Amino acid sequence: MEAKTPRPPAGAPGEPAGQLHRTALGVPDIVFFIVAASAPLTVVAGGVASTYLVTGNAGVPLLFLVLGAILALFVVGYAAMSHYITNAGAFYAYVARGIGKIPGVGTAFVALIAYNSMQIGIGGLFGFVFSGFMLDKTGIDLDWWAWIFIAIAVIGVLGWLRVDLNAKVLAIFLILEILVLVVFDIVVVGDPAPSGISLDAFNPDIAFGAALGAALSFTMAAFVGFESAAI
Repeated sequence: MEAKTPRPPAGAPGEPAGQLHRTALGVPDIVFFIVAASAPLTVVAGGVASTYLVTGNAGVPLLFLVLGAILALFVVGYAAMSHYITNAGAFYAYVARGIGKIPGVGTAFVALIAYNSMQIGIGGLFGFVFSGFMLDKTGIDLDWWAWIFIAIAVIGVLGWLRVDLNAKVLAIFLILEILVLVVFDIVVVGDPAPSGISLDAFNPDIAFGAALGAALSFTMAAFVGFESAAI
């Protein structure tokens, strides 16, 4: 019986150049990458607030539950496909294998435009909010776009360094995000509005009423990032 040769560690002789070692990231690291991509604090502080402001739909919490249930069904097939398609092309690879290369290329272009549009918007949001924060807390007065370029530089350096370091940095910030949200929820429940806590947000007549399409679009954006698990 022939003994199996252990796989060499990352960067060891015999490891193919330019490839990530299979044990470079563990399951917790992947989970941090996925959840961080969805940006929970950004969703609550920016996305949900913008949804209420733009659409006037007070049933956003119910829409989250509806979309969560739909995505739970979708992810069953998505996870099953990931066993058979090992390709970093993400949506292109899945669509091309399923219905052909031409629809796959079209999907790739839509994803390219959509993701970059979202990235530009998030950059503007970060620059505007962070410039005000730094001016208020430290007295440093820089234009909003300057903070965006600083953030891009920091992200570039982290991307150039080891991928497991990125996972640790994300883990720290994600845990802090979740702690902030937990404190926020406790404060809201402990000191609600004068009218008290209402369950009208879960009323289907309200949720599926005003500006349903726009509300669904904003709410769906909160789930962006979960698909990175297959990648």
